[in-house]
Amino acid sequence: MTDRRTFLLSLLALYGCGQDGEPQNSPDASNAAPTVDPPAATGGALSHIAAVTPFNTFAEIASPGIDKGNQDPNLGQNTRMAMHYCNKGVWSNGAASLGFAGLVHIGMDHGISGPADTCSMGRWDDATGTWLPRLPCIGNHGYDHTVIDPTTGDLYRLMFGVKQPQWVFSADAGVYKWDGAAFQLFASFPPTDPATQLVAASGEWWSGPLPPGVGGLTGALVWYNGNSGACHFLNPDTKAWTSVWTAFPGMAGYYGNVCAYSRKHNCLVLGTGNIYDGTPDGSGGLGPLSRQTYRVNANLTSTRLPDAPHHVGVYSGMNLNTGPDGIAYTVGFNEVWKLDPSGAGTWSKLRDKPARIWNQNDHAAGYSVRSPYGIVYISSAPGATNHGDDDLPQEVTMHLLRLAAA
Repeated sequence: MTDRRTFLLSLLALYGCGQDGEPQNSPDASNAAPTVDPPAATGGALSHIAAVTPFNTFAEIASPGIDKGNQDPNLGQNTRMAMHYCNKGVWSNGAASLGFAGLVHIGMDHGISGPADTCSMGRWDDATGTWLPRLPCIGNHGYDHTVIDPTTGDLYRLMFGVKQPQWVFSADAGVYKWDGAAFQLFASFPPTDPATQLVAASGEWWSGPLPPGVGGLTGALVWYNGNSGACHFLNPDTKAWTSVWTAFPGMAGYYGNVCAYSRKHNCLVLGTGNIYDGTPDGSGGLGPLSRQTYRVNANLTSTRLPDAPHHVGVYSGMNLNTGPDGIAYTVGFNEVWKLDPSGAGTWSKLRDKPARIWNQNDHAAGYSVRSPYGIVYISSAPGATNHGDDDLPQEVTMHLLRLAAA
């Protein structure tokens, strides 16, 4: 069988963790994070960087091979970035690696002439502290569609729609699982939910206790649907679905929605995403629920949490992820906030955003990855445009928000 480690090196971005309390260090006048070089020898780049980074502060990571040199023309993307419309990827403890899967926003997706676009996976090898050439992958934009079981290391992709000839590595709707060489269909979506759509879905892995039958030995895959506000739980052992139809009351027609699981509090934090419904609330035409957040509890009830300081979602909202301390973190609008999801929930501002982590918008893209050392943020610089102009700078930055485990 193909070496499982080879593929798990291409993990999808995931939420990081944070430590409760005030920052130990104040940001300097330039609001720039210090740059730390990964070790030259084998031995764990992130652990090396974490050892010299105070808790609740950022370090910029030297990340060779993630800019133009990482773009493989054989995948039809030339020097274009494939990080647009991503929220998170994943970390594999077994392979000690992280990454993402996504598709550049050009070509037949929007009727723009150009090479055939294919989904691909970026891969960070933590042993050497370098990014490797991307691998082909099924799917479209990354959104929040990649999920990993942290216990087994099994990697899943959520797929929506019908296979189309213009997407070379596309596939029919369903939950797909990596078998060591390729993604294979693992389970169908719940037939009772017709509102499945590519742009309106978020995935996570729930690894704590759930009601009998909802999860398997290692937990459950969660699919959160922004078109209906429902959360669907897939038991990986039986492939049976359990649906919570009112996880986010009142939500309908939102897209780019996100969620994040807190192991410490055994709950799921839900963010809205985006909707352009003609009722601007000061956030660029977003709908009335744009800043609402909810918590799905272990008994499958839901609790409304305090509103976020800005809207939370893929593309133009705050990036959402959780960390080993059980706290949820959001980055965007030049700010870093944390949400303690326990009890009534509490939002507090951690600090201003480092200058070289770009706010997601039409001209910059990024995602986050939950690691044992905190949240890793990977983002493109302004100039890496939505439609992939090859002549513009394609710099990519990589930061670690150092956080403590619970």
